[in-house]
Amino acid sequence: MNRSRYVPLVIILAMLVWLGFLFYKSQSIDSELHTETVSSIQNLKRYDALLNQDTLEVRYQSQLNMDAISRHTNQTLKLLLSMHDIFTHDGISTGEYIVATEKLFKEKFRMIEQFKSHNGVLRNSLRYLPRAVDQLVSEGDQQVSDDVSELMEMILVYNLSPDPAMKSKIHLFIGQLSSATGGEMAASANNIIMHAKVVIREHDIVSVLMHRLLKLPTDQAIAEMYDEYDRVYKLAINNAGTYRIFLFLFAIVLFFYVVFLFRKQGQTAKELKQSIRDLEFQKYALDQHAIVAITDKRGEITYANPKFLEISQFSEQELVGANHNIVNAHHHPKTFFQEMWRTIGHGKVWHGEVLNRAKNGALYWVDTTIVPFLDDMGKPFQYIAIRTDITAQKQTQEALKKEHEMIERILSAISSILIGVGVDGKVNLWNKAAEKVFAINQEDAIGRNFTSLDMNWDWGAVDRGIVESRNIGEAKLEHFKFLRIDGTDGFMGASVASIYEQGKCAGFLLLAADITQKFHIANQLQLAQKMEAVGELAAGVAHEVNTPLQYVGDNIRFLRDSFEDVQKLLGEYRALKCHCAEQELLPGMIEKLNCAEEESDVDYLFEEIPVAIAQSLDGVGKASSIVSAMKSFSHPGEEKVMSDINMMIENTITVSRHEWKYVAEVNAELDKTLPQIECLPEINQVFLNMIVNAAHAIEDKLNHSDEEKGLITIRTSHSDSHIQIDITDTGKGIPADMQFKVFDPFFTTKEVGKGTGQGLSISHNIIVDKSGGTLQLSSEVGRGTTFTISIPIRQPGQKEKT
Repeated sequence: MNRSRYVPLVIILAMLVWLGFLFYKSQSIDSELHTETVSSIQNLKRYDALLNQDTLEVRYQSQLNMDAISRHTNQTLKLLLSMHDIFTHDGISTGEYIVATEKLFKEKFRMIEQFKSHNGVLRNSLRYLPRAVDQLVSEGDQQVSDDVSELMEMILVYNLSPDPAMKSKIHLFIGQLSSATGGEMAASANNIIMHAKVVIREHDIVSVLMHRLLKLPTDQAIAEMYDEYDRVYKLAINNAGTYRIFLFLFAIVLFFYVVFLFRKQGQTAKELKQSIRDLEFQKYALDQHAIVAITDKRGEITYANPKFLEISQFSEQELVGANHNIVNAHHHPKTFFQEMWRTIGHGKVWHGEVLNRAKNGALYWVDTTIVPFLDDMGKPFQYIAIRTDITAQKQTQEALKKEHEMIERILSAISSILIGVGVDGKVNLWNKAAEKVFAINQEDAIGRNFTSLDMNWDWGAVDRGIVESRNIGEAKLEHFKFLRIDGTDGFMGASVASIYEQGKCAGFLLLAADITQKFHIANQLQLAQKMEAVGELAAGVAHEVNTPLQYVGDNIRFLRDSFEDVQKLLGEYRALKCHCAEQELLPGMIEKLNCAEEESDVDYLFEEIPVAIAQSLDGVGKASSIVSAMKSFSHPGEEKVMSDINMMIENTITVSRHEWKYVAEVNAELDKTLPQIECLPEINQVFLNMIVNAAHAIEDKLNHSDEEKGLITIRTSHSDSHIQIDITDTGKGIPADMQFKVFDPFFTTKEVGKGTGQGLSISHNIIVDKSGGTLQLSSEVGRGTTFTISIPIRQPGQKEKT
C-alpha cells in the first residue's frame, strides 16, 4: 500500500488544525460583550448606592413605604443573574469575583428583608401610639392621661435622637406607670406601654441592621471585580493582536502549499476522470438489483451476469449477441416495450415489472431498472439492466388479492353494519350495510376521522361504548336512537370491540344493526301483555264485584217491596187508631201510639226511605254498568268479531273516567243508527289511547291558563261503506311541523317521563294496517286537535249481512 499519497492530506489537516487554533486565539473579547459587561458593573454600583440611600430614607421616614427598596432589590437581583451568565459562560475569566460579589449581595438582601420587617413593626407602633394616647385622654383620668402623653413624647424624642440616658429614663417611667395604673384605664394604658416597649426594642434592632447594611463592602467588591475584568480585557486585546500576526503569516504559507498541491494533482485528474465516471455508473447500476445485463445501443446483449444465466436457464453463448426477446413471455402489450425504449432512448432511467419466460418455459417476474449510459453528445451508447426476482412477491400479492376479494365479499354479505377505526381515529373499514344505513359511500368514509362523519345517532352512547370497550375489551349497546335516511327516528343496537396489538390499543370494531322494527315489536308485545294483564285483572275484578252487587241490589229491591207492604200495614193501623179515637175507645193506648209516632217521626220515614232506596238502586245500577263495561273492555282477542262501536266507546269512556274526570267533560254524540261492524277488539285500545291523549293535552293547557275544565267530544256517523269516529279535544294542539311525525314509533309531544310515544303508532297500526281504515288528524295550536277514524263496514272478503 502506497502511504506517500496520504502525506499531503495529513499535512493539510495538521495545518488546518493549527490555523483554527490561531484563529481562536486571535479572537479578543467581543466589543458588544465588553460594553454590556462594563454597563452591568456600573449599574450594579448604582443600584448598590440606591439600596443604601433607600435604607437611610426608610429609616428616617423620608420614604413612607418599602416600594423603592423592593424595586431596587429586584433590579439588583436580576442584574446579578445576568452578570453571572456573562462572567461564567462567555469566556471572561473573572468568575470568582462575581461569586464573591453575589455572596455579599445575598447577605445584603437578607439583612434588607430583616430591616424591612423590623422597620414595619416600628412604624406601626409609632403610628398607633398617638391614636391610643388621644383615645385614653378622651376617656377621663387626667393623671393617667398626662403620664401616657409624657411617655409618648419621650418615645418620639428617643426615636428621632436615641440616647442611652433617655432609654433608661423611659424604662424607669414605664415601670412607674405600670404599677400606678389600675381600674378601667389599665387595659388602654398597658396597651400603650406595650407599644412603647416595642418602639424601644425595634428602634435598636433597626439601627443596628441599618449600620450593618451600610458597612457591607459591596462597593469594594464591585470595584475589585471591575479592576480584574479590566486587567483581563487588556491582556486579551494584547494576546489577540500577537496571534493575528501569526495567523496571517501561516495563512500565506497554507495558501502556497495548497496551490502547489492543486498543480500536482491536476496532471492525474484528467486521466482518472473517465474511469471514475464509468465506475460511478456501474456502481450505481449494480447497487440497484442483482440480475445484471448490458446491451448496446441496438439492444443486443453484450454482458449477462451469472444470476441472469441462472434464472433464465440460458447459457452465456446463447444470451450474448441476442436481444431480450429471447426471454419475452409475450404477456405485455407492444406499447409497454415501446414506452420503455422511448424512455431510455431519451437518456432517462426506466423502472417497471416485467414477466419473462425461462428456457424451460417457467415464468418469472422481475422488477427491472434500465440505466442508459450517455456519450459526450448526450446520446445513449449502452444500457445496463438490473433486475430483481419478485416471482414469490407477485404470487403473494395475487394470493392476498384473492383473499382481499373474498373478505370484501364476506363483508358485503354481512347484513349488519361493520365499521373499523384505527388508533388515529380514522375509518379503515366500512361495509355495504354501513353505506346503506348512513348513505355514505365507502370511498367517502375510508380515511376520514370517525367523529367527523355525518351520522345522526346518539354520539354520547357510542362514545361511552368506545371508552368501555377500551377498559374491558368489549361493550354492548342495547339500543340507542339514530335518524334513518328517510327522516324517521329509529333504534340501533351495537357492540364495540377494542383491537390490541402487542399490548397496545390499535383501534376498535363497531358491529351494529337497525333494530327499530324489532324494538317496536318488542314494545308492542310488552304493551299488549300489559293490556292483557290489565284486561284479565279487570275481568277478575268485574267478576268478583258483580256477585256482591247482585245480592246487594236484590236485597235493596226486597227492602223496597217490603217497605211498601209495611206502608200499607201502617196505613191500616192508622185507620184503626182514628176509628178508636172517634168511638173514644182505649184512650190510653191511643195516646201511647200518638207519642210513639211522634218520637219515630213516621211521616219523615215514609217520605225519605223510598228516596234512599231509589238512590241506592241507582248507585247499584251505575256500579253494574261500570262492571259490565270492564267485562266488555277486558275481552282480548285476535279474531275479528261483530261489534257495536257505540257500546265500545261508551265502555271506554266509563273505564277511562279516572283519566279525564278532573280536567274535562266528555260529550258523546253517538249515531243511534250506527250499524255493527266486524272488527278487532283491539279498537278499544285505540279509543282509550285517543281519550287519554286528549285528557293529557287538556291538562297541559289548563296548567298554563285559568280555565276550569276542557271538553272532549266524541261523534259517530256512517255512510254506506264506512263508519266514522271524530274525537275532538280543546287541548293545547300540535304544532304543524310535528304533525307528520305523530304516528311514528316512540315520537311524543309530552314532557319527559309522561308517555311512551307508542300510543298513536299502535292506534295507526290497528286502524290502518289491521282494519283497512284511515286515521287522520287536524290540529291548531292553542285551540285543540281532532282525530278522525274511518273503518270500513265490510272487511275484504266479508259478505253483506242483513
